Amino acid sequence: MIARWSTSFRKIIGERGQGVLGLVCLCVWAFIGGFPSDGQADGKVVLKMQAQLPTSFPVIGSSIRYFADQVNQRTDTVQVKIYEPGKLVGPMEVLPAVSDGRIDAGWGFYSYLEAKIKGITLLLSPPFSASAEKHYRWLSERSGRKRLLKAFQDAGYHVMVIPAVISSAEGFGWFAKPVQRVNDLKGMKLRYTGYGAKILANLGATPVMLPGGEIYIASERGVIDGFKYSTPYVDKKQKFYQIAKYYYYPSCFQPFTITPLLINRSTWNRMTTVQQKLIEDVCADTIHWGLKEDKRLTEEALTFFKAQGVTVSPLRQEILDAAKLAWETYAKKLGDENSEFKKNYLSYLAFFDEDNEGKRQPPEKQEPHYDLEPIDEEYVALKKANIRQSASVESHKIKQLAKGETITALGRVRGKSWILVARDGEKLGYVYEKLIGPKETYRGYVDPDFTPETPNHTYPDQPVAGTYHALLIGIENYQHLPPLSSPIEDVTAIGNLLEEKYGFIVDRPLLLDATREEILRKFGVFREKLTKDDNLLIYYAGHGTIDQTTKRGYWQPVNADKSNPANWIANEDIRNALVAMHARHIIVVADSCYSGTITRSYGPLKYKDGGKEEWIRRMIKLKSRTALTSGGTEPVIDNGGGENSVFAKYLLQALRENEQIIDMDSLFPSIRERVVWNARQTPIYETIQFAGHDGGDFILVPQ
Repeated sequence: MIARWSTSFRKIIGERGQGVLGLVCLCVWAFIGGFPSDGQADGKVVLKMQAQLPTSFPVIGSSIRYFADQVNQRTDTVQVKIYEPGKLVGPMEVLPAVSDGRIDAGWGFYSYLEAKIKGITLLLSPPFSASAEKHYRWLSERSGRKRLLKAFQDAGYHVMVIPAVISSAEGFGWFAKPVQRVNDLKGMKLRYTGYGAKILANLGATPVMLPGGEIYIASERGVIDGFKYSTPYVDKKQKFYQIAKYYYYPSCFQPFTITPLLINRSTWNRMTTVQQKLIEDVCADTIHWGLKEDKRLTEEALTFFKAQGVTVSPLRQEILDAAKLAWETYAKKLGDENSEFKKNYLSYLAFFDEDNEGKRQPPEKQEPHYDLEPIDEEYVALKKANIRQSASVESHKIKQLAKGETITALGRVRGKSWILVARDGEKLGYVYEKLIGPKETYRGYVDPDFTPETPNHTYPDQPVAGTYHALLIGIENYQHLPPLSSPIEDVTAIGNLLEEKYGFIVDRPLLLDATREEILRKFGVFREKLTKDDNLLIYYAGHGTIDQTTKRGYWQPVNADKSNPANWIANEDIRNALVAMHARHIIVVADSCYSGTITRSYGPLKYKDGGKEEWIRRMIKLKSRTALTSGGTEPVIDNGGGENSVFAKYLLQALRENEQIIDMDSLFPSIRERVVWNARQTPIYETIQFAGHDGGDFILVPQ
C-alpha cells in the first residue's frame, strides 16, 4: 500500500517534491480519493484467498475451485484468486492471516482450533448429529449462524464466517479384529482425536495421539489396535485397507464436517450488499455441489474396500447407545465449564427437537389447535389417504390410510377442507376431506376396482381426468461433457411432490444419468402402456444444445459427446415418440439449454369463455401435447436456486402453493415471472408442433 501511495504521490509533485508543497499535495490527493484500497477499485473486489488444503484434495479442496469459478463467472465486480497452501502464509496461519488482513480470505478446516475457539467442534462437526443438511439449516436459518460468528469473534478473530463445504461422515475406525461389543473397546490403544477421543476413553479405550503420517507404520507394527483418520475416499488414498480388514462406517463422533469460508471483516464490510449476497449464494451452491461429489466418492471408496476383502459395516447398536450416553455426559461437563458451549448446545438441541418431525416436540407443538365443527362419525377412506400432523398438505405425514380403511371423524376444521380423525379413541391427525367420507353414505360409492396405483382424478361435474404418470430424467455425471450440479436433486424433488400432492404414478427408479438408448427405450415402454385416459408428464433436466446451422435442438444424455451427435436426442425424436403415445394429455418439461427449440407453434388455446369449470371441461376433453421449458433458444443456468436450478425452484414453489384444479397455461405466468426476475432466461409454455396437439391443456388436480 505504501509503495502505491508513494508512486501516486510522485506523479503529482515529481521526484523532487519536498516540504510544505509535498504535504499539501499529499493531503489533496488523499482527499480526492487518490489512494484506492487493496482488493477494491471502482467497486471491484479482488479476494486473495489461500487454501489450507491443496485444491487437489477431494471435496474440501476441489470445492475451492468450484466456488472461485462460480463467483468469477457470475460477476465482474468480485474476482477470487486462489493460492495453494503456503504460497502466502503457512497452512496453519490462514485464520490469523485473514483476521489481521494479510490475506483477504481463507478456506480450510478449523475444528482443530478447539483449544482456542471453545465449542467450535460442536458448531462445525457435532457428534451424533442427525443430518448434515439439518445442521446446515441451523447454521443458515436460525441462531446457529450468529453463534458461529460469535465463537470466532469471542476468540479475537476479525472475520466473516460462511459455511461453504460439507464433507460427509468419517469412518468410526479401522481395526485388525472385529468390534462387536462395548467390552471389545476396553484396553484398546486407538489413534483418535477431538471429542471422539474423550468419549472412547469413557468407554475404556486408550486414545493415542499420533500424526497422520505415522498411522500406517504404527498399525502395521501393532503399536495401536485401531485408528480413525478421515473420510472413506481419503482413507483409500492412504491405503489403510492393506493393514486393517475391519472398517466401521459411519462415525457417530464425526457424522459430517462443515468447512467455512473466512473473509476479513473489514474487506466484507467494504463489499456492497449485492456482492455479499453473491458470495453467500455461491457458498450455498458449493455446499450442494460438494455433497454430491462427496457421496459419489464415498460410494466408490466403500465398494473398493469390499473388493479388497475389507469387512465394511456399521457399529452395533450396543456400542452406539453407550457412546451416545458418554457423549451426553461429556457435553454436560463441557457446558458446566463453559457457558457459551452450553448456550450453543441447548440451541442446537432445541432446533433438532423442533425439526425432528414431531417425535420429540413438546405436547403443545405436536398437536395444533383448530376450531372444529364436531362430527363424531365413522368415515371410510375412498382411496389411499395421508394423515398429516396439521391441516396442510405440506405438514409432516404421520401415516397413511388404505382404501376402505375405517376411522372416526372427530371434526372438520373451520374454514379448511380437513378433518381430524381418530382410531380407538386416540387422535391420529388430519385428512383432506375429499379423500374420506361417512361410511354409510359412501359405502355404495366406492369403486371395488379402484386401487391406489391407478388414481382416478375428477373435477365436480366434469369428465374424468384420468390416471397421471410421470417420467423423470436427470443427467448430472456426464462421461464426456462438464458435470451438472442440480438435475438429480431437481427430478427427485419434482417426483416426490407430484406423487405426494398430485397423485402421480412416478416411474421408479428415476431415469438418472441415462444413455440415449435407455431414454428412447423408456419412451417405448410408455407407448405400449398408456391409454387414451392417461396423462403423462416427462421431465428432463440435463445438458441441451442447438445446431446453429439447422437451429435444431437436442437433449444430451449421459454418453453424449460434444462434437458427435450420435448419442444426442433430437426434438424430432421426442415429437415422434409423443405422436405414437395414446395418452390424452402429455406435457414435456425441459430444464436445459436451448430447450425452447422444441416449441415452434402457438400457445395453448385461450378461449376461457364460460368460466373456469367450462374451461376445465374443454381442456380435459381435448388432446394436448405441450412443453414447459426453462428458457427459449438461450443457455440456462444449472444452479442459483439453492439445491435446485432456478427454474426447478420456482416450478416446485408454484406447485406447492397451488391448492386448486388448474391448467398449466394458468399456472405458467407465476413460474415465468419468478424465473425472469432471478435469472437471465425466459421460460416458455407452448404447444409442440406436429405432435398431435388438439387444443387441450394439461390439468393438475391436487389430492
